[in-house]
Amino acid sequence: MRSMNILFLPLLLLAAVANAASTGSMGGDAYLMNNSSSGEVPVMVGGPCEYEIYNGTATICSVTQTNESIGQAEVAGGPGYAGYEVRYEFTPSEELPVWVSDYLNQSGNCSLLLQLCNSWYPGQAFLEKYNITEGAVFQARLSAIRSGTCTPVVIELEDVDRCDYFESESSLTG
Repeated sequence: MRSMNILFLPLLLLAAVANAASTGSMGGDAYLMNNSSSGEVPVMVGGPCEYEIYNGTATICSVTQTNESIGQAEVAGGPGYAGYEVRYEFTPSEELPVWVSDYLNQSGNCSLLLQLCNSWYPGQAFLEKYNITEGAVFQARLSAIRSGTCTPVVIELEDVDRCDYFESESSLTG
């Protein structure tokens, strides 16, 4: 029985971490309930994460279809539409920590990829809804991790809801 518990605990931890990661939130805590004889005691298995926020702008450099972005239309359980690869660059309006600047420079200019929260590529209707075109400039926030083990750098474009899946819903109903 003890060996079964030793094998089962890592599976529970993995499931809890995967569930926490799928929420898309930054900084949430993931808890696993421990059914011990002393009662249920929450055991933290992920988070919390803290971020520093830096303002800036994101300039759209390119909006192109690639084999990979087009191919998502045929992926089982995928969005059901061909997507676009959207590349942009982030320009801070304030000084960034050296490690964040290095992280951005390591990627190179115009190499940041805009994808939906679930890593799908946005489709034509999404681009139109949010006015995403080459040369468009958006106010943006860069979140740089201060503590924890979450994604180290997250950039969000103001007024662009990356978790807006309206295109996949319309492709399923229409």
